[in-house]
Amino acid sequence: MAEREDVRELAARGVLRAWAVDASVSTVSRAVAIVIAGGELRTISSGLANGASRAARVIHVVVMRVSALKLLALAVLAWCSVARAEDGAHDGMAEEAAIAEELAFGATVVELDEKNFEHLTQAATGATSGDWLVLFCKDSVPRCQKVTQNWQRVAVTLAASREAKGLPRINVAQVDTSASSWLRKRFDIQSVPVVLLFKGGVMYSFHGGGFSVERLVAFAERDFERSNRMLVPPEPHVATPHDQTFLITIGTVAAGASVLYVVDLLLGRYYWYQSQKKKKAKKAAEAAKKAEAAPKGA
Repeated sequence: MAEREDVRELAARGVLRAWAVDASVSTVSRAVAIVIAGGELRTISSGLANGASRAARVIHVVVMRVSALKLLALAVLAWCSVARAEDGAHDGMAEEAAIAEELAFGATVVELDEKNFEHLTQAATGATSGDWLVLFCKDSVPRCQKVTQNWQRVAVTLAASREAKGLPRINVAQVDTSASSWLRKRFDIQSVPVVLLFKGGVMYSFHGGGFSVERLVAFAERDFERSNRMLVPPEPHVATPHDQTFLITIGTVAAGASVLYVVDLLLGRYYWYQSQKKKKAKKAAEAAKKAEAAPKGA
């Protein structure tokens, strides 16, 4: 009799444990509940194998069937939990991307050349316009094309990171070295791509090897301290359109004056030659007259 009560108690505990699985929230809790329920069922089975009564066997069959249905239901619930977790992860990633996009609003890549480089960056005078992360590249170089494709992502990621930390933005720009030979000479750029950070009158050179977005952002924010640094070379004078017009005008006037000077010299020589010729002709005429007059007098 006591053995039957023990079996019934074990069966009841197994049913309660199987139904209690629904109350678990996470997938891990459900898995633990399944293992516990399975352990109780194995205990009941071992008790029946030791000679339980027919009533206990009936209870065992009922418990096994109910537990099988519950296990199947738990498997479905676990799968749904995983699906919801994945959806939540995707939603979280989308939310993070939206936040990053909002933080990086207005982040653009500035196109620099010889005419606007110093005016915008103020690199040689201490960069009162902020820090500048500049990519020197050329479209004809295959490696430059790969870096250029990620450069806008660098601008957005860096802007979002600085905004989230409450730090001033770092301007992101690029220079086409094929159209800016003076900048290439100024910063002694022998090959491209080259990334330079201009910060407080000092420039830092990126030597990370791989031009990934993460490494470039880390370089701009903190890793630049471990890179090569040097003072920004002074700005070479690049003629503005006004300067070019002035130089063309001065050159034209100088050329015209030179031509007039040469013409004046030639005319002077010509007039001198003509006067000398007239003098010689006059002397010859006078000598001829004297020669004719001499025989008559004799």
